[in-house]
Amino acid sequence: MASSTAGELRIISSPYERVTVDEETAERIEPLAHAGQELRRSEGLDEYGQVTYLLQLIAFYDGGQPRFAVRHQRPDSDELWDSEDRGVADAAYEEQGRDAAENAPWERTDIEGLAAAGYEYTVEVQDGPDEAFRTLVTGTGTLSAHPEWDNDLEEAAREIGSERVRDIERGNEEAALNEALGERWYDRAEHIGRLRVTVTQDGEEMAVHEWTFEPADPDPATVARLREFIRRERAAANDPYADFDLL
Repeated sequence: MASSTAGELRIISSPYERVTVDEETAERIEPLAHAGQELRRSEGLDEYGQVTYLLQLIAFYDGGQPRFAVRHQRPDSDELWDSEDRGVADAAYEEQGRDAAENAPWERTDIEGLAAAGYEYTVEVQDGPDEAFRTLVTGTGTLSAHPEWDNDLEEAAREIGSERVRDIERGNEEAALNEALGERWYDRAEHIGRLRVTVTQDGEEMAVHEWTFEPADPDPATVARLREFIRRERAAANDPYADFDLL
């Protein structure tokens, strides 16, 4: 992108391209553009959710005349272009955005047809078939932090839920043992019938994945061994209920 003809794009500052304005013009335009009104924005985030890549389309005035700037900030560079033509600046903004997305997707972008990498998710569980889902946790993430997902939000939903499947299965097993023992030996145990993960972008549902869990059915030998273990633990602690029949 290089031209200084009226209505076309001027390179104000760049470590990669030759600047097409004189030093005095560049020194005047930079602070005006930086302080202008943001019209469009694309963001790339790091693993902590901080903006590390930023692309902006900015409106500003130079000597009373409206102009439009494209600013592209990266960790190691800050580039600026401007034009008196909004259409030219819009095209430059989208070109920069699409080129950058080939290396790493934007977490948030307003460029049509360009998938954003940022997402929000909700993890819900259902205790019984006639009960409503309840929310376990909500959060946000970025696809760029997981290149193995290949920018697939369906894969994001599967992976977010898979991290919780074993914990739910263990909780179901412990809840079934509590029931067989006739007491709440496992304090946090609870039976969960279904797990659902919903992934959204800017409030729009993009992917949903569900898991169904069958009730656990511990074998009698396991229950007997656990009951004996509990009896010994209580006896060792001089528990007055050590000889109490758990059933």
